[in-house]
Order: sequence, then structure tokens, then C-alpha cells
Amino acid sequence: MCRSVPLVLVAAALAACATTSAVPDAAPARFETPTPRSTYQITTGELQMARSAISTLSALERLRPGFRTTLGGRATLLERLPAPVVFINGAYAGPLEVLQTLPVDVVNDIRLLRPMDAVQRYGTHLGGGGVVLVTLRRAP
Repeated sequence: MCRSVPLVLVAAALAACATTSAVPDAAPARFETPTPRSTYQITTGELQMARSAISTLSALERLRPGFRTTLGGRATLLERLPAPVVFINGAYAGPLEVLQTLPVDVVNDIRLLRPMDAVQRYGTHLGGGGVVLVTLRRAP
């Protein structure tokens, strides 16, 4: 009991010192950290960088080279995971190859759902291999 009282007092004193400032009116320093690139979301800005891509599928492959393995997860030699499916503006669009016919310029953003998340949202018949959610730009 005797040892815990001094330790508590030392911790309280250190906490009090850490909260005071030598300059009372100084604003806290702000450190700008770059926003980390999400594995599961492709933003409008990233799509703008990939405008030279032939299709949305080629842009997706360029921006997230390992997205097929990210969505597919792991499988044993005896089982094969279903291929990812595509939803455009919330409606089922078909297999991943649908993105070959979709120009990059009309896409606002892309979200990738891992198989576990996709199964919870869409069921095993659609989400077993992951889901690519595409949101199109609104017409001007």
C-alpha cells in the first residue's frame, strides 16, 4: 500500500505537468499527416489520375494491383472461391468483366467489399467472392 501512494502521486504530478503550457496563448502544433490510401476505396481523385486507362477495370487493376487477391481471400487447392461481382449505383450489374465496358470518366468512386462483408450484405449467392460497388457521377 505504501508504494502505490507515491506512484499515484508521481503519475498525477506528471499528468498535471503535461497539460500545462509554457506559453499560455500558443495554439497547439498541427502536424499534417498524409491521408493513407484505403485498400477498399478508390476516390474520385485517384480515378482522375487513372483517366488514361481504357476502362474502369483497367483503372482498378492499375490503382489496386492486388485487388483480386484482396477480394478473393484464401482458398485451398480443392476449393475455388467465386469471382467478385459488380454493383453499379446499388443495382446488380454482373461479373467483374462488366467493368471493361465502363469508361473511367463516368465513375465517381469505387468500394471493394471483402467476401465476409459482402456475404453479410448480399448473401452467399452474390457475395462469396467479394463485391465491387461502383457509384457513377451524376449527369450535369
